[in-house]
Amino acid sequence: MAHIDYYFTAVSPFCYLAGLRLEEMAARHGATITCKPVDMTALFARTEGVALPDRPDCQKASRLQEIRRQATKRVCLSC
Repeated sequence: MAHIDYYFTAVSPFCYLAGLRLEEMAARHGATITCKPVDMTALFARTEGVALPDRPDCQKASRLQEIRRQATKRVCLSC
């Protein structure tokens, strides 16, 4: 049986948008899912990542635009 390790963070809108699709794909292929939460604050500290509040405004705007695009795409896929 196929298995998926799903690394996610509860504060990510991208993870929220992908969640239902992941469950649908797993069911379609008979796969099981193990959810593995990730602490993004700790991850950024270890990898020199930049937390959202500290990013430049242009990156924040681009991220919001992509979230809207993905949300629209997901709504259209479920129609």
